[in-house]
Amino acid sequence: MLRVAMEEVRVAKLTARPGMDPEGWGSAGLASVPVEAVADEAAAQAWLLAPDTISAADSDAEYFENGWEERGEPVIVQDACSSWPAMEHDAWMPAVLAARFEGASFECGEAPEEEASALVTIESFWEYCQFQQDDDPLYLFDGTFESSAPELEEEYSAPSLFRNDLLALLCEGTDDPDARPPWRWLLVGPTRSGSFPHVDPLGTSAWNASVHGRKWWVLFAPGTPEDFIKAGIVDAGGEPGRDAPHGAAAASSAAEELASAAKGDKDSEAHAPDGTPSASRWFIRVLPKIRAAVHAAQSGDLPGAPAWLREARVFEFIQEEGATVFVPSGWHHAVLNVSPGATVAVTQNFASPTNLPVVLAALEKEHPEMALALRAKLSKRTTESAP
Repeated sequence: MLRVAMEEVRVAKLTARPGMDPEGWGSAGLASVPVEAVADEAAAQAWLLAPDTISAADSDAEYFENGWEERGEPVIVQDACSSWPAMEHDAWMPAVLAARFEGASFECGEAPEEEASALVTIESFWEYCQFQQDDDPLYLFDGTFESSAPELEEEYSAPSLFRNDLLALLCEGTDDPDARPPWRWLLVGPTRSGSFPHVDPLGTSAWNASVHGRKWWVLFAPGTPEDFIKAGIVDAGGEPGRDAPHGAAAASSAAEELASAAKGDKDSEAHAPDGTPSASRWFIRVLPKIRAAVHAAQSGDLPGAPAWLREARVFEFIQEEGATVFVPSGWHHAVLNVSPGATVAVTQNFASPTNLPVVLAALEKEHPEMALALRAKLSKRTTESAP
């Protein structure tokens, strides 16, 4: 890697994770795991749930809203971004982005609260993507990319199925970028980078379009215990000390594992040495335990399995290049970039008539002024549309 890029990346790492030993980013040796092959093999298991797949060309917003959104179901949409300029002439391939926007800096990693974001130029980040051997690589995750590369804003648009974004009303009549909560991000992630299981903020739904490369997804229906999602912990039906088959955690160790996960214990199998939740560790170490527990419970091989596990709805699949994933409000989800080099995507969070009550309730707690403004905008729109 070029010396200039090495120095930029070193500084970005120190900014993003100051508690991490610079020499420890590859200490677990996860770079030796062929994650794309592992992902393909895992997602090919016939018993796994996967979202429905629909074609944007054969669907409209009403069809989507009355179907998957109303039911709160994830769905994969094909061809939703095929007409974007971003998809033409490989405009958003990592090497092309690095050449087009040389010198432009983007946010990566997650800086501690009240600290400046970790910044790196796109060309240095692309150099890093090609040579990194980190367990949890830096992830370019930029919510203000239009300020660094304004052209990108013109090279994509929300797919027509998701254009009923009521939070956009907050931006009407103002140029203030903070008029609405953070809502869109450019994502450039080297292999093994990704997102630890989480729920999107403020009750919003989301869409994620992969412009270049492939992503490994896992989604959990609302109501799945968070202990199970994040640490693979299963209460084996009130039988202390009994080892659940197929790798499900025994009830006797559940309390200890939960305490470890809750504290971000440095030895937790889903956390990096500095205690940071690790997407790659979760996919490689915890997901097999979750998958095995679900399969055992739902095939009758786990006597005494709790009802929630017997009925758990866990979706696991690969998002191919050009596909768009819809994530309903309230669904935990984890994502890992698995393509060599880097995966490039764009994602947006939105509020629709379906999730509006949940979003308004969340806004009233966290952003009361925005909630008041949104209610006023909605009332005005209703009045103007009345006969």
